[in-house]
Amino acid sequence: MRLFDTEDYAIRVVTLAEGLTYPYAMAFLPDGTMLLTELEGRLRYVRNGVMDPEPIAGLPEVYYVPGRGGFMDVILHPDFADNNWIYFTYDKAGERGATPAVGRGTLDGYQLTDVTDIFVADAWAMADGHLSAYIRFTPDGMLYFSTAERQEPMRAQDTTDHAGKLLRLHDDGSVPADNPFVGREGYRDEIFAYGHRDIHGMTVHPVTGEVWTNEHGDEVNVARAGTNLGWPYTSPSGPGDVPAPAGVELTPPYLSWNPGINVSGMFFYTGDVFPAWKGDLFVSGLAGQQVQRISFTEDPPDTSGPASGEIREPLFDIGARVRDTREAPDGLIYFVTDEAEGRLM
Repeated sequence: MRLFDTEDYAIRVVTLAEGLTYPYAMAFLPDGTMLLTELEGRLRYVRNGVMDPEPIAGLPEVYYVPGRGGFMDVILHPDFADNNWIYFTYDKAGERGATPAVGRGTLDGYQLTDVTDIFVADAWAMADGHLSAYIRFTPDGMLYFSTAERQEPMRAQDTTDHAGKLLRLHDDGSVPADNPFVGREGYRDEIFAYGHRDIHGMTVHPVTGEVWTNEHGDEVNVARAGTNLGWPYTSPSGPGDVPAPAGVELTPPYLSWNPGINVSGMFFYTGDVFPAWKGDLFVSGLAGQQVQRISFTEDPPDTSGPASGEIREPLFDIGARVRDTREAPDGLIYFVTDEAEGRLM
């Protein structure tokens, strides 16, 4: 146990589980049980702060790169109480290397049944980095799915390619008719926004329903239909390595860090345990080895342009890379460390 003083509270940080192989993401069942993913290809239960030693069976085979790719994000279907569906992202192997995919399965005790890929991105590559993939449902039932550029930066600007994009899907993987590029020559119908490097976290604002993403390269963006986020033409520290063509309109980040903390994982706090933090954004830091709190001058914050007047407070330096952080139904905050012998804290 370690104690830290923050601007508003004295907080206690405790380790609940150790020896996890690059833990990556968390989700919470209606009864408060945690689902916890490990990149190597495991999905576990954590009940009342205790990790179950028996992993959930039935997961697909993953393309595993330690600390970078494998079995990644996990979320519940909005109607989970009726259908017991969970969705997950993973790197899927094939003849052309690997690509991010969205899988769905029915959670039945210690088994996933009826497991199927609802969407396999056309982002194949022989890559060992920039492999992250995240998913979130919005209140209208749409599924947002992020893909990285697979260490090939210009793929983020190639609108005939799924790599380096934010995609928008129905819950069965089909394309919504109102996606911004549906039927447009030279664009994939699934694309909602492009010019992403490697999204390391995604959340939905609890009031506005806006999709927020954070990016390897230390920025936070608010998703807007049809926008170009600029990679590799721009980066948070200034111009990118490739000059932007004349006339290309780029959307600046909402928040950025320079020097960076390698942002990852992200959520808005809505609980009652820390009332002074309601509405604040929390982000993890990989290189920064921290969880950082960001408060805004308005609630909800104005996202019509880059943020201004926000306050950023690193809550602690834990001495390890922090991969993901989430609020549990009980209002406590959980995070996992990005290590071969990772921890749930």
